[in-house]
Amino acid sequence: MLPNAAGIIAHAQWQATREMRANVELHEYIIMPNHMHGILEITDVNETACEATLGDMVRGYKSAVTRQVRAQQGGAQSAVWQRGFYENVIRSEEAYLAMSRYIQTNPLRWENDLYFVHTPPVPKR
Repeated sequence: MLPNAAGIIAHAQWQATREMRANVELHEYIIMPNHMHGILEITDVNETACEATLGDMVRGYKSAVTRQVRAQQGGAQSAVWQRGFYENVIRSEEAYLAMSRYIQTNPLRWENDLYFVHTPPVPKR
């Protein structure tokens, strides 16, 4: 996958998650043309502090990407993300390896995606 301008923004914001939250470790991820997959590990849950939930983190990420993409597009109000998100709790090394493999091979399944649109490659100059 070669990212377009929106994909570059999505990648940068995913990396910024690590900088904004000391209790988050990012693992395998892939930015696809119409969605993304990522493994996010919450390393320290402090019961006495007001910590963000996974939902808060995902909403913050999607919101930051949406604002930047819309600004780049001159304020266009087009949809950037699908509504909601899906989460899986990884409880074993085997499950982690399976999820990592799924993420790594996701681009191979892109042509079978419900929303796949073939776009010809941009000629090199």
